[in-house]
Amino acid sequence: SASQTLGGRLGEATGGIAYLTFIRDLLETAENDWPTVQARLETMRDTLLSKAKMIVNLSADVKPLPSGAALSLCSGLGGRAPTAARWRGRREMIFRGHNGRSGWFWFWRFQLHPMRPGNILLGTSVAFFLLAIVGTWVVAGRLDFTSGGVFPAEANTTLLGIILVLFIFGIGKAAIMPFHRWLPAAMVAPTPVSALLHAVAVVKAGVFTVMKVGVFIFGLDLLVVLPTTQFLLYLAGASVLLASFVAMRQDNLKARLAYSTVSQLGYITIGVLLATSSGVIASSMNIAMHAFGKITLFFCAGAILVAAHKSNISEMRGLGRQMPFTMVAFFIGSLSIIGLPPTGGTWSKWYLLMATLETEQLIIMAILMLSSLLNIAYLMPIPFHAFFSNIPAKSEHGESAAKVQIKEAPMASLIAIGIATLGCLVLFIYPNPLHELASAILEPQQ
Repeated sequence: SASQTLGGRLGEATGGIAYLTFIRDLLETAENDWPTVQARLETMRDTLLSKAKMIVNLSADVKPLPSGAALSLCSGLGGRAPTAARWRGRREMIFRGHNGRSGWFWFWRFQLHPMRPGNILLGTSVAFFLLAIVGTWVVAGRLDFTSGGVFPAEANTTLLGIILVLFIFGIGKAAIMPFHRWLPAAMVAPTPVSALLHAVAVVKAGVFTVMKVGVFIFGLDLLVVLPTTQFLLYLAGASVLLASFVAMRQDNLKARLAYSTVSQLGYITIGVLLATSSGVIASSMNIAMHAFGKITLFFCAGAILVAAHKSNISEMRGLGRQMPFTMVAFFIGSLSIIGLPPTGGTWSKWYLLMATLETEQLIIMAILMLSSLLNIAYLMPIPFHAFFSNIPAKSEHGESAAKVQIKEAPMASLIAIGIATLGCLVLFIYPNPLHELASAILEPQQ
């Protein structure tokens, strides 16, 4: 029927459920004026396809994709570029169905499946975060952020523990495992966008929300006694370790930095769940310290790609002689992520260790110390081999190693790298303003 055919067409024409109003209008007129409906769908498809091609062609780090892959970028096929045959097969399944299943089934399978990286954030928000908000309203009767929390003293701690789990899992942007796949998948973005994603725009919004929920919805005194707090602490610790182990196996530089971000976000969640003033201060400071360190590393990755056309770590041996400024900045940014002097990351990691001692969470302290060693293992070999490993006998253009000259990225890129690197150093020397700002979180609201 026309309605079934329309259902198949929507899979290609819209690529999602954001056009529900548009769909409703089409369904009302489909039976009476199908040619008009078909023409509107074709127009919608062409518009989406042209916008996708424009986005891809403007991305400096992404090669132009075939039309099918460009459309898949809009329609949520996981950010991967399918082959032409694979795209045609999916299109036929959505159009006509396959193996006795309707086009709607395959639309769900290829476009809207909740475990696809692009749908994890939406799925966790609907499945967990919304329920946590409703549960908070039912138990507390209000949703405003309040010093000390909003829940009454007589509330059932088991129920509040379940609500806490729903909040932590529902805040998908905090990238707690196993809801972290969206973050490495986002590395298809250009390097400046990846730097913004990891330093400021998205992931920090997630851990900031975790802090707001922990301090102003539950309160530190309540977090200590909830039965699920310890489970979530160990889960965050597992995220820290597992993401570090995965990062060590990545040869692509941006992928390694992406899994490093998953690990570092676990530090911030741990600080909140420790439910002490030192832990909250450590988490607050680590938001800023990690931002400067990670944006430095991503800027360096972009500079390497622009100047040397390299994205794999195995190809960067001897690169420090060609790009000394960039690799020195990468070394300083790595120190900040690890938490070693003279960089600002030292202070946030120090306060986090103090919080584990205050709460006698020795297992968590051991996890943090082991994670620091893993950070050294997957970050420090990059600048080490860049400066101290031999350059290949022949460069890409056939020149000998002795003739390799300094070739840095454009000056605008170097200025951005220099500012971010300077921030890592300044925050070590002058941490007091940031510490005072973090301490203000614990002061009672007037």
